[in-house]
Amino acid sequence: MRPGHIAGAGNVPLTELFDAWGRIRHPAELERVFSAAGVMPGDTVVAYCFTGVLGTGITFAAKTLGYEALLYDGSYEEWGADLQRPVETGRGGPR
Repeated sequence: MRPGHIAGAGNVPLTELFDAWGRIRHPAELERVFSAAGVMPGDTVVAYCFTGVLGTGITFAAKTLGYEALLYDGSYEEWGADLQRPVETGRGGPR
């Protein structure tokens, strides 16, 4: 498996979307996290992780804010295995 992330992907850490008790954070806090990752109003959020399991939390948070949100079920496990697909190393960030 190649190290890295999908080229052009922003980074929305799941740990910043929920509090220590597993409750989703206030919408203003969620918006700050998505904005820092480069998500703009009207964007469609496509969440992924390594296998797709943790990406569901990002999809839920994005939908809470009113974004159209999809889950890339194959996630990085599928993407990174295909040598024709572009990857980047380092921390993902704004597009």
